[in-house]
Amino acid sequence: MLYKLTRKEFKKRGASEFQDKDFVEVGKYWIHIRYTDGEKSYDIPALLSKVEDITNNKFLDCTPGIGWPYYISDFISR
Repeated sequence: MLYKLTRKEFKKRGASEFQDKDFVEVGKYWIHIRYTDGEKSYDIPALLSKVEDITNNKFLDCTPGIGWPYYISDFISR
């Protein structure tokens, strides 16, 4: 399922509120929520989730501040 959130709504939520294979859109980013990848399965989405820049369809490096914006890193860890 695709969820489109404003920055204000986004800051009140956490990735763990969403299901495996959900997409969260905020600004120019899609966050792919993943708990399992076929081989591995985790109780939290922080280990398998990915962030994609909508403007160029490229996945960002998971390093906060260099790849993922800090506010997205915070979201994924909640």
